[in-house]
Amino acid sequence: MYHSFSRKDWSNAIFGGVITGIAYYSEFYGLFAWVSFIPLLHLVLKFKSNSKPFFIGYIFGLSYNLVAFYWIALNSGTTYLIAIFSLIAAVFYLSIFWGLLTNLIFQIKSNTLRLMIFPFAVVSMEWLRSLGPLGFPWSNLALTQINFLPIVQIMDITGSYGVSALILIINTVLYYFLININKNSTFLLSISILCIIYFWRLGIKKIDYYNKYAETIEVTVIQPNIDPNSKWDSKNKRMIKVKLDSLYEIAIRKNPDLILFPETAYPTYLRFDHTIRKHIQKKVDSTGISTLIGTVDRAKSSKNKNNYFNSSFFFTKNQNIQIYNKTHLVPFAEYVPFSDIISIFKRMNFGQGNFSKGKEVSIFNLKELNFSNIICYESSIPSLVNDIVNNGVNFLTIQTNDGWLGNSIGPIQHYNISKIRAIENRIPIVRSGNNGVSGMILPNGISVNEKSLGVTSVFNVSVPIIQPGSFYSQNGNIFVIFCLILSLFILLWSLRKST
Repeated sequence: MYHSFSRKDWSNAIFGGVITGIAYYSEFYGLFAWVSFIPLLHLVLKFKSNSKPFFIGYIFGLSYNLVAFYWIALNSGTTYLIAIFSLIAAVFYLSIFWGLLTNLIFQIKSNTLRLMIFPFAVVSMEWLRSLGPLGFPWSNLALTQINFLPIVQIMDITGSYGVSALILIINTVLYYFLININKNSTFLLSISILCIIYFWRLGIKKIDYYNKYAETIEVTVIQPNIDPNSKWDSKNKRMIKVKLDSLYEIAIRKNPDLILFPETAYPTYLRFDHTIRKHIQKKVDSTGISTLIGTVDRAKSSKNKNNYFNSSFFFTKNQNIQIYNKTHLVPFAEYVPFSDIISIFKRMNFGQGNFSKGKEVSIFNLKELNFSNIICYESSIPSLVNDIVNNGVNFLTIQTNDGWLGNSIGPIQHYNISKIRAIENRIPIVRSGNNGVSGMILPNGISVNEKSLGVTSVFNVSVPIIQPGSFYSQNGNIFVIFCLILSLFILLWSLRKST
């Protein structure tokens, strides 16, 4: 079955995947990504006519995704068996892309061309993996480098894919140097090191540039730290409402311009809970402090059926409530993909919420400024934030509830994704998480007043008033298109030479 590959080769594939997965953990572990693809590159160059390249890439992908995203199995919002099944299904699905990638590289007979195509093919694969209802842009390699802010400042031009390309090019050059130490490989390595130094110094200048602003607007963030598993228990609702009301009073005393609650803050449907809704509106009318609260919502469809939404209600002084309904839902957690097309899918039960998708993003006005809000998983969708920025907002808010994932690395990864979006679009972001992580992220990715997991907090942030936007905001994935075209060119060139 394994043909030209030995047990050692399979061990190398697993080892490379594990080290790549660990790079998604915090702090210095991201450095592992700069060398973690070397074992896979070595295996790619060993491909022969009787090799099974798909399985090598698939094993690499299995170990990589299992280590990086183990926290999927810790979802306390469903049963233990469904949580484990979710992890297995996600890992098996995501690993297919790595199998297809190595199978594509197998079609190229020249080792030189295999090395040349590798970085650009992986970047293209990252982009393709992010598309569609099962897209998972969360796993892009840029996430491993977010603690090294100078190097990721290039994302305002290339998006997160530019950082991925840089990591993969360095891996490739290092491997070429290790197997073939000569003048050419030494020259390539030297040029690569100089490029890293150049990007690092350029990044420091960009961080400094986007750290200067004259005007700010005050936002108070509430991190209530309520166990999401007990929130909807009728025995706990009153106590939770009392706690949220007390935190709201603390926030009001800070006299900000905006108060930000997390996703699904109150254990109720605000649309139908007239007591709480009128209480909040009264506070807003008397203080003049606008308030954004996450809630579940229900509305009748044109066919008189109940549609449920993950929503945000924006309360302003003496005005009707403005509503945003989440437009990008979490597959198998908030809905079953393709259920609108295949009706039988609607009857499947994975413990999901069975929400409906909102139709468009909302733009809210606050003291002659515009801002938009996104909910939870939406922060991992680059195109969504691009569209919001191009609509002319001044800052972005994020409401989330990562309490289902406990103290795993998942909520930290989620917060770091917000840093990527801030840098890509040069936009300030204020984030409220039920159990954390909450804080403000400046357009250079610096986190301000970051509140860790598992604490209750009410705090102020001064959001810079700037005109957001970047080359990436306006032009999207031009860099990815370049990588895709280059990959296709190398592949076609190789196939033509082999005929």
